[in-house]
Amino acid sequence: MCATIPGTWRTIQEAVFVAHQRVEFVTYSTLCSALVNLVTVLVLLHKGYGIVSLVVAFAAVQYVVSICYFVFINSFLQRLRWQFSITTAKELLKGVRAFAGSSILAGLCARPEIVILSLFGNEAQIGFYSAALRLITVWAVIPQTFMTNVYPVLAQVEHEGDRIRSQRILDTSLKYLLACSLPIAVGLYVAASPVVSLLYGPGFEPSVVALKIMVWSIPLSFFSSLLWRLLAARGDQHLVLQSQMVTTVLRLVGGYLLIAAFSSRGAAIGSTVSVVALNLMLEFYVGRNGTRLRMFRMNWRLFACALLMGAGSAMLVDRIPLWLLIPLAACFYGAAVFLLKVWTPDDTALFRRALQSRRKGRDASADEISNTVSA
Repeated sequence: MCATIPGTWRTIQEAVFVAHQRVEFVTYSTLCSALVNLVTVLVLLHKGYGIVSLVVAFAAVQYVVSICYFVFINSFLQRLRWQFSITTAKELLKGVRAFAGSSILAGLCARPEIVILSLFGNEAQIGFYSAALRLITVWAVIPQTFMTNVYPVLAQVEHEGDRIRSQRILDTSLKYLLACSLPIAVGLYVAASPVVSLLYGPGFEPSVVALKIMVWSIPLSFFSSLLWRLLAARGDQHLVLQSQMVTTVLRLVGGYLLIAAFSSRGAAIGSTVSVVALNLMLEFYVGRNGTRLRMFRMNWRLFACALLMGAGSAMLVDRIPLWLLIPLAACFYGAAVFLLKVWTPDDTALFRRALQSRRKGRDASADEISNTVSA
């Protein structure tokens, strides 16, 4: 509870940095706070302190970060003035309803499969599913980081009503998200058995089947992270909430039936099907104003590259150790990307500008993508 107030205030402050395209403040502060937390925990545990001391230390770090954010905003973005406007408060409450509902729904029904598994299965089945789930959710940081940078420019373009520019940003973002997610999904599918064996040891063979089912939700979740932010940029967050409500019901009912029949495999199937359903609904809402989602027509080369990488890796997965297979698979993918000429001159220009921005010490963010795709 002590960390709730600074944690909430910190979330609002981070949104301010995102809106001003100054995400570097969030990145550096998060890194520093993580290191401080780690060192503090190690020191306290070494000196024999208990869990209460660790919680107090964590809350203290949250307060320090929140104060640092306040200083950064006042020094580098905008001088804050303390005032209250009833009109502004009403507008904020009106606009936040859909976002709040979406967050509450996501929090309450984040992983209903685990709850249902506890009713029909046993601790072993929960463990098998959770082990596979961890290997899926760890990749969520990629679309979250990418779209955090893209969203401010996307919202500005949608506010201006520039459909051509919005379409270009959508196509470019989709291409980069697929370029990351497809090799991850295919690689995990091919190497599911050695990966599970390496991370969890013997006895987790059922997790391999669940992992192979859920890997396809990785590119789907990357795609949905783009779609719901596009709807939010248009002011249609209520459509995102509607999609979440429908898929949550489907997830609960379908999960109940599938888990009762197939246990942990049923949980994996239900989880993946729910992501498919969410994407279909989001695609429907996004396309109602003429926006085209050209996933396969514009990105078939990426799918071909991932398949070639998977075929090459499948021939070697049982013959070489995992530490050697991973770099070889990356080489397969890189070679296929080069041979099929996946990257266009616009992509090359974007990468070059991003590298130049890094050398200058600036944040290479969505503004770079917007300027490049608009050229």
